[in-house]
Amino acid sequence: MTERNVSSSHVSELSEAAGAPPTQESSAKDMLISRLLASMISLTVVGLGAMAILTQHYYGRTSKLGGAEVSLDGSAAVGMGVATLFLGLVPLALWFRSKRPALVWAVVCIFAAAISFYTSIYGLKR
Repeated sequence: MTERNVSSSHVSELSEAAGAPPTQESSAKDMLISRLLASMISLTVVGLGAMAILTQHYYGRTSKLGGAEVSLDGSAAVGMGVATLFLGLVPLALWFRSKRPALVWAVVCIFAAAISFYTSIYGLKR
C-alpha cells in the first residue's frame, strides 16, 4: 500500500504513534473534550451555588467518621452561594482562544468569589 492511498487520519495516527508532534486537528479534538468536561464541572458547581442562594441554606461537607456538618443559614448562606457560583465559573476560561482573556476571566471570578466570601463571613458581625 503506498502512501498516496492512505487517508490523512491514518497518517496522523501513524505520526502520533511514531512520536511526532500531534496535528492541529487532533489537539483541537482533545481540547474540545477537556472543555466539555470543564463545562460539566462548572455547571455542577454553579448549580450548588444557585441552590444555596435559592434555599438560603449552605450545607458543608462531613467527614467519613461522622464529623459535624457545617451549615450556614440566611445571608451567610447566600454569600457562600454567590462565592460558590463565581468559583464555578472559573473552569469556563478554557473556552477562550488566547491566554490573556482566559487569565482575566479566572482572576475576575476568583476576586469576585473572595469578596463574596469575605462579606458572607464578616458581614454578619455588624
